[in-house]
Parts: sequence; structure tokens; C-alpha cells
Amino acid sequence: MIRKFLGFTLPDCRVTKYADSTPLDFVWEVYDAIIQGKPLSIMALAGRDASKTVSLSIIDLLSILHDQRHAIHLGMTKKQATRARAYLEKYVHKNPYLRPSLVKENSTEMVLKVGDKEVGLELLPCTPTAVQGGHAALVSWDELASTIAPNIVKGYRDSSGIPGASEKGKPAVTVKITSRQASYSLAEEEVKKAEQGSQVKVVKWTTIDAMERCEDSRSGTASAP
Repeated sequence: MIRKFLGFTLPDCRVTKYADSTPLDFVWEVYDAIIQGKPLSIMALAGRDASKTVSLSIIDLLSILHDQRHAIHLGMTKKQATRARAYLEKYVHKNPYLRPSLVKENSTEMVLKVGDKEVGLELLPCTPTAVQGGHAALVSWDELASTIAPNIVKGYRDSSGIPGASEKGKPAVTVKITSRQASYSLAEEEVKKAEQGSQVKVVKWTTIDAMERCEDSRSGTASAP
């Protein structure tokens, strides 16, 4: 479905010893929890350009189409929120099956008609003002390690009140993605909590795990020593 209708081939195999997941495994684990109605709090650690944001944008879209689940996507920086929106715009506007279902679109929201319901996706900056009042059964945070600005940290703390059960009564699913940039970031805080027994599951892969294998005709081959 992802390859045929969205035009992406997500990496699906582990190359390095540091990886315990892949972008496709990550998408499937979250998708399965959404469809089966299982509670899940998960954080993916991966390198830059390792398909984190595109994976998260696919999760956002699938939750709307297959579970009619309202979603809120929080960008820790304006750039991250803009990137996620660009992916979603591509999915909807360039797909002849999805384009007719778009009923509302502005700088912070996209609403699709799914069956007899209008289901929304909000793309917001993670600031104290933006996170007030919102509730959703799928909440995602994009690039936790990108900033430690005081207002963003406060927005992140305040956003813990956003997740709630879906209209179908299924428990909320929360998803976080990030690289690892500094020992004092929000990402490292979550890693330490997980090591101490928090409910957040941490999965990881590297940039190498998300790279396409170079053809032998281009790179050449050499016998192992």
C-alpha cells in the first residue's frame, strides 16, 4: 500500500549491529497498535536522513484512513512541522484516490472525508500556546533532540495532556522520533526514563540501515580479507 499509493519504499532490513528496528517495522508496529486498539508509547531513535519524518507522516495518514482517528503532529521546530506537512500534501494532492476526499486545508490542519466522517490532522509547533486545548488519539512529536529552548520544553511538558481515547474507545497511541544530538536533550531524558522502566518503548536504527545498497557495477567488488 505504501509503495503503490504513496510512492515510497521504506527500508525494511537491518544492516548494522546497532539497529533493532527499521522504518517499515516501526510503521507496522504503530499501525498494528492503532488498528488492534492496543496502547502504545514508542520512540524511534535514528540518524539524520534515516526516514524518520516520512515514516511518521505515513503513520499519521494511515491512522486517518484506516481507523478514522484524529491525529496531532507536533514539530519541535517550525522546519520539522513544515517537512511533515510537505509529505502529507504530496500524498493527498498527487493521489487521485485521496485528492477528492480533502475537505479542509490550511496552514495547521488537513481534514479528509473518510466514510461518513470528517477526520482531521493538525500539524502544530510544540509551543505552550499551540498545545493548549487539543486532544487526539494519535499524538506524535517530531525530532525531540532538535532544541532545548525553554518555551519548547514547556510546550513538550504541557502536551502530555493531549493524548486521549479515540471515538471508537481505543486507547491513545503516542509516537516520538528523534536523532541523538546532545546528552541534555529531551530525547536523552526519554531514553533514561525508558531505562528506568517507563512505558515508552525505544527502537532504533542508523542512517546506514536506511541507505540503498550500491550496485556492484557502480562501486565494484573486492574479496573479503
